[in-house]
Amino acid sequence: MSLGASGGTIFGTLILPVYEAAGFLATTLVEVRAWLEAHPEPWELLIVDDGSRDATPALLDAFARQHAGEAIRIVRFTTNRGKGFAIRVGLDRARGRYAVFTDCDLAYPMPYLALNVDRLESGADVAI
Repeated sequence: MSLGASGGTIFGTLILPVYEAAGFLATTLVEVRAWLEAHPEPWELLIVDDGSRDATPALLDAFARQHAGEAIRIVRFTTNRGKGFAIRVGLDRARGRYAVFTDCDLAYPMPYLALNVDRLESGADVAI
């Protein structure tokens, strides 16, 4: 299993900024977790809830409970601060050697993240 145990060494952090995503979030979380599990390196999933007032917080809490013991963390803001702020907080709290992010609607499919990680491992400071 490549979603690292909470507290272990982390290869990469996937930051997922979320805002009022209840309509599609369950599908996103399943896809993101499957992608992370398909990699041999230990990853953490850091979800930043940017002040959602819909069912998003309840969905995130249920997901975290369902996968207790895995390296899944949720940061929650009480008010909406914007995606840029959410990503910046995620980057500040990332524990992995590499930190990547994608939109919670997966506008950038998960396989593209692997390309960026490859670039980072090859010495790039940033990969877009």
